[in-house]
Amino acid sequence: MILFLLLNEVMDAFRAFENGSLLPSYSAPARWDPFRRPLDSIQPWQFRLLAAVMLLVTSLSLAENLAVILVTFKFKQLRQPVNYIIVNLSVADFLVSLTGGTISFLTNLKGYFFMGYWACVLEGFAVTFFGIVALWSLALLAFERYVVICRPLRNARLRGKHAALGIVFVWSFSFIWTIPPTTGWSSYTPSRIGTTCEPNCTLIGDFGVLWKIGAEVKKVTAYPSIELDPRLAAIPAFFSKTATVYNPIIYVFMNKQFRQCLIQLFSCSAIGTAESNMNLASERAVLTQDRRGEMAPMAVHSTISTRKAGDEHRSRQSLALLTASENKMCPM
Repeated sequence: MILFLLLNEVMDAFRAFENGSLLPSYSAPARWDPFRRPLDSIQPWQFRLLAAVMLLVTSLSLAENLAVILVTFKFKQLRQPVNYIIVNLSVADFLVSLTGGTISFLTNLKGYFFMGYWACVLEGFAVTFFGIVALWSLALLAFERYVVICRPLRNARLRGKHAALGIVFVWSFSFIWTIPPTTGWSSYTPSRIGTTCEPNCTLIGDFGVLWKIGAEVKKVTAYPSIELDPRLAAIPAFFSKTATVYNPIIYVFMNKQFRQCLIQLFSCSAIGTAESNMNLASERAVLTQDRRGEMAPMAVHSTISTRKAGDEHRSRQSLALLTASENKMCPM
């Protein structure tokens, strides 16, 4: 429902853009400062709508990617070279949501980037850096699948050292491409809507070889005489963050082995919590009865026997759980 309302507003603006009849009020004032006040052409409820969307997306992403990291840490059989890349993807998506998603939620609640310039630089750098890491992790996964299925290298397989080298390359390459705007080459600036930050489009011009390509693409796609509605321009930035929700579903939860290990992990946690609560309640009841001195000799004997039986049962269960925890195996 929230997305429907937002898309409805954006489609109205898009139709106006196609007809060349955008209202003058859509263009941002010349002296508008995104660090001091919201954009006048956007209603407060629309900012709150974006904040609600970002809260939902960020919460789902953090929960899903944290679950992927935990289940891989708990079960040894999941620690395979290809899964290292999947975990690397989850770490990148988790960090995108933790930084960009959280900041975007807070700024949309206010309607402008009230945190200041350095928070804008932090969000722009973090989202770009971790986003590129996630994209290159997907590229590594695609290459691994190509090698396994098409066998261009015959029986070559991805090993731990190959996965480690790939991950080091991904993080190094991403850092090299995202650090220049923080040192003076281009910049991270607020977007047209004023609640997110992104690399300045002149970043393309800072890398000489790509300058002409960027200029030509801009000359096909850009119309300086027409002002694009800020809500329409903000769609890519907001929808790019939803990829952090899709990636765990596609690459992890749709994998049978990962899914079974995940179910076993949370099932064991739930059973352990229930048993702890039952044992605590039983001990409290026995202590209360002992203090009041109202127990008959037969009841005392029965309670002691029950407690011994319970202790033996818990000992056997603890031994079984210890053995299982050492193996950390889940059904194939």
